[in-house]
Amino acid sequence: MKTNSKQIGTIALILALTGCAQQNKTSIPLVQTQEVSVDNGGGTAEYPGRSESDRSSSVAFRVSGTISEVYVRPGQYVEMGAPLAQLDTRDYDIQLQATQAEYDQVRSEVMRVTAMYRDNAVSENDYDKARYGLVQMEQKLQHHRSQLEDCTLRAPFNGYVDDILFHRGETVLQGIPVISFFDRSDIEIVVNISAADYRRKDEIESMSASFAVLPDQEFPLTYKSVSNMANANQLYELHLSIDGNSSEITPGMAAMVKFNFLDSEDSEQVIVPLNALFEKDGESLVFLYDPEDECIHATPVEIIKLNSDGNAIITGLYGGDEVVTAGISKLIDGQKVRIVTKASESNPGGLL
Repeated sequence: MKTNSKQIGTIALILALTGCAQQNKTSIPLVQTQEVSVDNGGGTAEYPGRSESDRSSSVAFRVSGTISEVYVRPGQYVEMGAPLAQLDTRDYDIQLQATQAEYDQVRSEVMRVTAMYRDNAVSENDYDKARYGLVQMEQKLQHHRSQLEDCTLRAPFNGYVDDILFHRGETVLQGIPVISFFDRSDIEIVVNISAADYRRKDEIESMSASFAVLPDQEFPLTYKSVSNMANANQLYELHLSIDGNSSEITPGMAAMVKFNFLDSEDSEQVIVPLNALFEKDGESLVFLYDPEDECIHATPVEIIKLNSDGNAIITGLYGGDEVVTAGISKLIDGQKVRIVTKASESNPGGLL
């Protein structure tokens, strides 16, 4: 039987079309999807923190000189006004004595000019010059007296010596910290919280701190202040006051801070599995599945927090949205996909 060229062409076209149809059908990728869940807030969160003194100071001399004595030691409690350290006062003593002698001389001259002014022996202008000169000398004398007093470094408030930075025989310039000082009676807790919990800070119902060195004790906390700018780690610094007796807590102790949040419909958190997220051109995205056209669409999202349970809190999606969780690496935007049906626990392998 002979087959002409026209028949051969028709057969080839039919085979080609059949092959394309089979190829298009088999090339639709299989994916797994999962519905986006929503959490109405509430729950708890824990963060490591530390205790700090709310009242601390690094005290310094207001004049320069050589330290002749240090009266305190680290850890020592001192009361406000107690001497902490002393500078060598010899230069300031000589300066004050010279100014005192100059002042006495000017004062005597003013008294003489005043008496002559009363007798109309000198002009009012000469009298005013003498008085103003005495005022200037009084200010100079008071300044040098103050410098001599400033040679003694005193405690600014009741508290404890933390560290001594300069010792006897060393020369210090004015304004350079010499002794660090803190008040142990006013302790606060400092903790860094995530951006997600920072956004929920007004929904904190209660909070407390616990310390490993103080087992079986929990200290209630109250809100004090919070930084409105994130640090390099995208965390916000929160300062908390300790309610009640905190005498057992010293600055520098490690704490674990627990936050209890209120349930709120206004604080819905959209949760997706981490394996649904991917990055492209510096942007976080998910493949959102559209059941109407059975296609996927790359959708930008903002990651608020990565949880240790394998999920992420994001914005940009809504509860009930369906995202691809497996097979992401080979997918493209707008592609048609087929969803793999998960086998039920009572029918493993889909055998029934």
